[in-house]
Amino acid sequence: MSEAEREVIRLGGREFQVIDWDARTVLQDHYLSKLVRQTGVDKVMPMEGESDAVYLIRLQTVLIDSGKATELIAGFLLPVGKTERDWTPEMAREVARHIAGCHTEADRDRVIDLSMQAVMGFFRRGLERLGRSAPFIAASPETASGAPVSLH
Repeated sequence: MSEAEREVIRLGGREFQVIDWDARTVLQDHYLSKLVRQTGVDKVMPMEGESDAVYLIRLQTVLIDSGKATELIAGFLLPVGKTERDWTPEMAREVARHIAGCHTEADRDRVIDLSMQAVMGFFRRGLERLGRSAPFIAASPETASGAPVSLH
């Protein structure tokens, strides 16, 4: 995806681009995986008979209460002119600090929207990855014997 094709997000007077998920680095992937676990949203499951709206409100509440929403958003954003290979956890922390300092109503609303988009996008990608991995998991020696697989 070219830089010109990426969505530009404006927050607090700065512009960011949404990462190209397919071009993310291993470091970025691990950072985001760890952060999603730290927020606790991976444990929030829909309840029997619960509407989608109520589930999303519960999910959003857990995300906001974790205090990590701005960090999660920062894992999906790049300052304009940067690429996935430029991304570092330090860059994400700086972007998160900027986002946390945004003070207009429009920015606050946008941050809530972006945090939910980040979580839902992460879940969607996780489900896609799980679907691709299922045949390998089912065929692994660990599954058959119950013992861990040795890579040596």
